[in-house]
Amino acid sequence: MDFAGCHHHSSPPTLIIPMSSRFLTAFILIGIVLLGFLVPRFAPVLLFLILLLGLIAVHELGRMFMARGLRVSQRVTMVIVSALSIQAWIDQMHLGLPVVGMAVILGFLWRMFQEPMEGAWKDIAATCGASLYIGVPIALMANLFLQGVEGKIWLAWMLLTIWATDSGAYLVGRKFGKTKLYPRLSPGKTREGSFGGIAAAFLTMV
Repeated sequence: MDFAGCHHHSSPPTLIIPMSSRFLTAFILIGIVLLGFLVPRFAPVLLFLILLLGLIAVHELGRMFMARGLRVSQRVTMVIVSALSIQAWIDQMHLGLPVVGMAVILGFLWRMFQEPMEGAWKDIAATCGASLYIGVPIALMANLFLQGVEGKIWLAWMLLTIWATDSGAYLVGRKFGKTKLYPRLSPGKTREGSFGGIAAAFLTMV
């Protein structure tokens, strides 16, 4: 199915997840990541999880675009993210450029048969942008994981830093957050929370 277009300009949907659910989800993901890192037979499970998270991210990004009056093809984005992930799994990163070209072609073909024609260029750009904005980092993460012990160390370092940033920003923002950071982009973010995230990231990296 494709995301239908909307012509209003309401704020993007926001999702508030209870802290207990966030911790439970984090523990489950960390468990899968550790199994993937330490037990060779679980490596495919971790690679599939990376792809699944990428597809979920594309879906959420499409919803955000939709709230701004843009249409994004879910089929095209998922095909491109999957294609980029597969070429990373088989360690053929040079195929990335043809996949980018395929994203543009599929975006054009999809929008040619959609009405009305007004706003077609924006919809094509949103579809291609969503595909590559999520697909390229997901592919690089998967490829990094496959580059032996050193690659896994860098990937683990990155994931820990991201989790620490998110947790620090969430905890500090809930406790001390008063000043909005950028309401137009993310109504729930505060300056205090952002400083908490930066501090947590710095401590984790050190």
